[in-house]
Amino acid sequence: MRRGVIIARRIKEAASVHRMRIATCAGKLFEQKGIDNVSMDLIAVTAKYSKATLYVYFDSKEEIISYLTLLSMQKLKDYILEGITQNEMHKEKFLGICHGLYRYASEFPLYFKMVLSPINIDFKNSRFEENEREIFRIGESINNIIGRFILEGIEIKVFRPDLKVFPTIFNIWGMLVGVIELALNKKEYIKKEMKMSLDEFLDYGYDTIFNSVKI
Repeated sequence: MRRGVIIARRIKEAASVHRMRIATCAGKLFEQKGIDNVSMDLIAVTAKYSKATLYVYFDSKEEIISYLTLLSMQKLKDYILEGITQNEMHKEKFLGICHGLYRYASEFPLYFKMVLSPINIDFKNSRFEENEREIFRIGESINNIIGRFILEGIEIKVFRPDLKVFPTIFNIWGMLVGVIELALNKKEYIKKEMKMSLDEFLDYGYDTIFNSVKI
């Protein structure tokens, strides 16, 4: 196909189509080479856009990263909600959360590693990417979902009544992320030395975390 025809077709496409195409290409490069080793020049060449056109849709590499992080966070929220709403017993709801986070780690490994990274919360006095505010909002909505789950567990006497909801949310997140990351990084060791499959190790970890907050 001639270059002029390609350009004409792209002009007719919505900006959202171009942004998704560029971001998808950039995401693959980030996973292959690492974020620090990917430049806007490389993204432009790989996505088959001129550098000038690339900057029409994204101001910087950081904006592309925040755009991709936002998309992945929306998926994570969907997985968490699905895990809670498709189960009735509180233990099964908890396991639904665990499996949702593991699914997220499997599908978005690059962004899973950022789950415990520092986040911008000062939107009045600091420079931030526009997507960061939405990422923060989605993160808070996920925390609220987990918070309601914990409160419900306290009310029905599944969880300990002395639990402080917000610190418990962060502790559960930290423990789950740690267990999943450890399992993915050490699966050969777990298989050889512990004689456990990845799923068996994860299930044991999930049970340990659940037992730490239940009555």
